[in-house]
Amino acid sequence: MRASLIQPLKAESAEPIDVMIDKVRPTHVNPPMRLRYEDLGRLADSIRQYGVLQEPLLRPGGEFLEPVVGRRRVEAARRAGIKVLRARVMDLSDIDALLLSIAENEQRQDWTALEKANALATLRKLTGWSLRKIGSYVG
Repeated sequence: MRASLIQPLKAESAEPIDVMIDKVRPTHVNPPMRLRYEDLGRLADSIRQYGVLQEPLLRPGGEFLEPVVGRRRVEAARRAGIKVLRARVMDLSDIDALLLSIAENEQRQDWTALEKANALATLRKLTGWSLRKIGSYVG
């Protein structure tokens, strides 16, 4: 059964498991975001020293897993040479995955207005929702 944000959902409800990092591929749902080389380098250095401190949230996407929350952590772990990644995996619809991704990115200080606009446009395209309804979900 697929989890849904229409009903309360918390990413913490999925138990962490070990996944092979080469089985994680970018998702087709999340709009492209800039992954700054310098920022990923610093995060990769931190991961080498301390490990991944918070598990990313992934979802099944065919034969691969797709990052929903924690895309930067996944890419930095890959750069750090991590082969096995501790992650949470949930079966989420495209809409629910996008809503969670938007919620996570709202907490980032460097999320640009253009990235947010692209994410909201993708959500509107996927759902057909009015701007009012989108606002009720993402604020």
